[in-house]
Amino acid sequence: MSRASAPLVAFAYLAETARDSGHNLDLISALAPLLGVVSAAHDGESFQAALLARELRERFGLRVNPYAVEQWIPQLKAAGIVKSTTLTAPKGQRSVQQLTFSRPAEATDKVDERNVEAVVNRFLDFARPRLAKVGQDIPDSELEACFFREIADLDFLAAVFRTNKPVRGPRTLTLNSSTTPQFGTTDDLATAADLDVLCAAFFLHMAEEEVSTFNLIVQIASGAVISEVLFDVGNPQTNTSFDRQRIVLDGPICIKALGLNSKEDEEHTVELLESLTFRGATLAVFEHTIDEIKSLLEAALRGSQEPWGYGPTVRRIRSDRHAEVVARAVLADVESALRALNVNLVLSNPTTSAAWALLPQSQEEQIGARLAWYENPASRDRDAASLAATYRLRGGLRSSPKQVHEARYIFLTENSRLVDVAYSFFSRDPDAPIAVTDRYLAGYLFVMCGGSDDITGLLKKRVLANCANAVAPRTELVQRMAQFLSGLDESRRKKYAAMMTDGRAARYLTEITFGNVGYLQADNFEDVLEDIYDEAFVERSRALAEQRAALEQERAAMLAAASADHDIHIASVREEREKAVQEVERQIEALARVQEDRQQAQTALLLAQGQLNNAIKKAGRDAREYGKLVAWGLYATYVLAAVALAWLGDFISQSSGYRPLYYLGSGLLVLLALHQMPQLLIEGPKLGFVRRRYKQLVVQRGLSDSAHKFRFDPATGQVELSSSDPERAKA
Repeated sequence: MSRASAPLVAFAYLAETARDSGHNLDLISALAPLLGVVSAAHDGESFQAALLARELRERFGLRVNPYAVEQWIPQLKAAGIVKSTTLTAPKGQRSVQQLTFSRPAEATDKVDERNVEAVVNRFLDFARPRLAKVGQDIPDSELEACFFREIADLDFLAAVFRTNKPVRGPRTLTLNSSTTPQFGTTDDLATAADLDVLCAAFFLHMAEEEVSTFNLIVQIASGAVISEVLFDVGNPQTNTSFDRQRIVLDGPICIKALGLNSKEDEEHTVELLESLTFRGATLAVFEHTIDEIKSLLEAALRGSQEPWGYGPTVRRIRSDRHAEVVARAVLADVESALRALNVNLVLSNPTTSAAWALLPQSQEEQIGARLAWYENPASRDRDAASLAATYRLRGGLRSSPKQVHEARYIFLTENSRLVDVAYSFFSRDPDAPIAVTDRYLAGYLFVMCGGSDDITGLLKKRVLANCANAVAPRTELVQRMAQFLSGLDESRRKKYAAMMTDGRAARYLTEITFGNVGYLQADNFEDVLEDIYDEAFVERSRALAEQRAALEQERAAMLAAASADHDIHIASVREEREKAVQEVERQIEALARVQEDRQQAQTALLLAQGQLNNAIKKAGRDAREYGKLVAWGLYATYVLAAVALAWLGDFISQSSGYRPLYYLGSGLLVLLALHQMPQLLIEGPKLGFVRRRYKQLVVQRGLSDSAHKFRFDPATGQVELSSSDPERAKA
């Protein structure tokens, strides 16, 4: 097992133990491989807590307070990391116990080291050909150290803050260094930045192509942050409350929470802040942080309109139209936007003489001097002011380094190097840290709150977000490529320009050149373009082919599984089909019976219609015979009446000259009677007789319930089936 793999195994084991056992964590046992490296290097030397803390930071990226190390001395002695020797004292004086470093026995790994070793080897296989293309020959030991450092830090700051200016600050490049290397030259920083990009690219490739390997990387990173927290807090408490604490947010943290950075950044930042407020913490910002947010958003909105705009907020605005709307809304009213995130307190830098006596302006300027790598002086001064203001707001009140949640004020940032500066500047007295990273606070929540927070989930999102930031193409790199593209002929320029508009291809530009403009020259840029083409498209085609093969295998497995149950399935289908056929046949039989009943009913109605017509015809004939008799009787009566009238007229008019008129009137009366009286006295009673006879016939033949299905016309004596009868209409 390589020297880099040993601590990785330890971190993986610690994360696994934390996930399974919550508070019952044996930190010293889990980190024995790390502590053993330090104690073996100083075997026999006098034990110093500060020395062990410095070695853990330089070798393994663990930020450990010497005060916290002293609390672990009993456990270190039990693990054989520290040995206690009794020194003989002169007569009359008490004996003295001397602590020395001791080389421990080889510890048995608690996690399958082959998986961890495979991750390291996978990284080396990934790195070597890429470094060879740019003429870099870096020893495997240094590559392993880089890999280990980035798993422990997850910040990739050398890549993010790539600059040509000399930079001070610790950056571990090897595991066996006894002193902290300083980046005093551009070459030192460039090498570290190249390796940062290399690690970030590897992590992203694993997340996309080998999920199990990526999950192990995140597990190792979780163990690293848990170990860092445990060194500080000692034995974790339960039900930790943050009611007394005000957490002051850095500007970039606010930008992430507002959804104006990558989606992974937004998710893990919002989750972290919600966990803090749920446990009672008060979120706050400084007044100058509001100005910082405004300047960041103004610059991002300008950059999104320019071809060479750079940064995660610019990328988010370009890729998401809604993000631009949000950015402009936040810019219009920053404080209201922050209140929506439960950031309800805006703090000012204390102005009292007592506060400034705690930390004079000259010391604040010293903090700014330690932030010399900042390219933007305004950002440097704001961060220095944030650290100084946080210290002044505490008012000289100290809390135990083991109880971060009891500090009245603490500054939360994503910048681990800013935290390093705060730690080194304010470490003269044992106190809770002035500033912590979001990574550390996520681990602190996990350790102190019973493991209820998903540290692995938070770190996974943080890894993806930080890697995306590290491999995002910088402005000067894209400008250099555009400059070279302009010199190509039109066909090749169109081909490559179209390719470069793809976000994945643009990411590969950083991966292949390590984000280093110096690696992109006129004599090799076409080779770089071809490499991008291979990475972004050919490799994608292979991935799709592999995906297709996996789908084919899955399909074959499904067919094989289905074949095993074929007979049962066929029988079941056949049984269901037979049931369906039987149901259909039953419905057909039911419909046939209904049709038969309808036909029988229709036949009965037609028969009844015929019988009624015959009966009505007979009744009509009887009525006509009766009418004739009545008519002849009336005619006789009219004639007699006319004769009587004529006689009466003759009698009356014997003495007058009006006799002819009486004869004429009598004749007209007889004619009128013969014309109208039969109709009035015969036809009316005849129709009434026919109607009554029809009703009698309907009742006699038991057709009362079906009477509505017949239509009867007394004038013609015809009975017909009603056209509105549905049975007849369907028939």
